[in-house]
Amino acid sequence: MKKLFWVLLSMLVFLAVFILEGGSLSQLIGPTVIIVMFLGVLFSTLFSFSMAELINVFKDSFSEGECSNKLNNYHKGLLIIKNLEAATMFWSWTVVIMATILVLSRLTTPDKLGPSLAVAFLSLLYGYGIRAALFIPMGHSLQKKILSIKETQ
Repeated sequence: MKKLFWVLLSMLVFLAVFILEGGSLSQLIGPTVIIVMFLGVLFSTLFSFSMAELINVFKDSFSEGECSNKLNNYHKGLLIIKNLEAATMFWSWTVVIMATILVLSRLTTPDKLGPSLAVAFLSLLYGYGIRAALFIPMGHSLQKKILSIKETQ
């Protein structure tokens, strides 16, 4: 739970800085982007792994101790996390491309350009933010556990 606390704290610090600089939470909430990112990443990951495997990766990443009989689980967890990272980046950039197409199709109506550009940048924020705040630390956690187990053998 201590690890999850630090992940959540890092996200909270980001939100606080954003608000202090004059932003509002409503500017960060793009339901379309959230739906596309979340469902896209989830469905493309479920193509290769089961939901139980995904849940186990989160449990293994955020648990404090390690078990020597979980070495294979940790290796599989790293594979799943790499898949999640790749899927997150893929869907993030897919939304950017879709939003760019919208921007280019709306060049004659400048008042509609802002929302389309916001969707593009918001998807990048979500993609890189989720990767940096969640998936990279999860991968590091599993790698440390693997190294710890290998040192004791």
